Amino acid sequence: MHSDSYHVCVTHWPIKHVLIAAILLAIELLLGLGIIGVPAAIIAAVVLLSGKQRLGVRLQVAGLYLCVSALTFTWLVYNVHLAKRRAIPVIVACKQFKAEHSRYPTQLGDLIPAKLTALPHARDTLVARRFGYDATRPTLYFPAMFHGVFYYDFQTDSWTTND
Repeated sequence: MHSDSYHVCVTHWPIKHVLIAAILLAIELLLGLGIIGVPAAIIAAVVLLSGKQRLGVRLQVAGLYLCVSALTFTWLVYNVHLAKRRAIPVIVACKQFKAEHSRYPTQLGDLIPAKLTALPHARDTLVARRFGYDATRPTLYFPAMFHGVFYYDFQTDSWTTND
C-alpha cells in the first residue's frame, strides 16, 4: 500500500506544478511586467536541490519552471520589438505633422484623424500598453521591464533607454 501511495504522489505532483506554472505564465502574458521570470528560476533551483522527490521528477519540475522563466523574458523582448514596430506609423505621422506645421504635435491626439485613424497600442499587455509622448523634447516612449523606458528622440532619429 505504501508503494501505491508513493506512485500516486509521484504521478500527481508534477501535474500540480504544471497548473501552477500555467497560471504564473498566464499572469505574466497578461501583465507583461517581468515579475514572474526570476521567481520561476528560483523555484526551479529550489525544486532541483530539494531532494524530496526522485531526481527525474525534480528535473522535470525544474525544467518546467525554467521554461516559464525563459518564456517570460522572451515575452518581454517580443513586446519591445513589437512596440518599436508599432511606433513606426506614429513616428512617420509626427514627422509629417512637423513638415506641414513647422512643429511637432503637442499631443498624439493631434494626429487623429488626419494622419492616423487611431493610436496603436505599444504592447500586447494589460499594463503599460500605450505610447507616451513628450512634446517638449519631442519624444515618443513606452515602458519596458528591465530597460526602464524606451524613448524615440525625434531630434536624433533614434531609440534610447533610460537604464
